[in-house]
Order: sequence, then structure tokens, then C-alpha cells
Amino acid sequence: MEFVDKTVLVRTKQQYESKGVVHTIDPVTKSVVLLNNGRFEIISGINIVSVHVEDS
Repeated sequence: MEFVDKTVLVRTKQQYESKGVVHTIDPVTKSVVLLNNGRFEIISGINIVSVHVEDS
């Protein structure tokens, strides 16, 4: 899972959606760190249903 610098749409079991540029992905916890409007947002992989990746 190498999505760095890609635009992603992450959907979780709670139907939480977040779109942003991936800064990094933790391969152990599957956590996705997004950079949205200059702020970091960490999404825990345990709740991730799907990750849609687009070229940024």
C-alpha cells in the first residue's frame, strides 16, 4: 500500500468519509495519515472499509 501523494477517499464502517492527500501509511496498523487543508488527519485502519486512490 503505497499511496503517498495520492488523493484518496476513505470510507469506514461508520460511513466516515475523508478526502485528502496521503502523507504516509503505517503498514502495521494500516493507519492512513491524510493532509487536509494543511492539517493532519489520522484514520485508523481497523475501521477502513475501502480506500479509493486517484492520481493527485
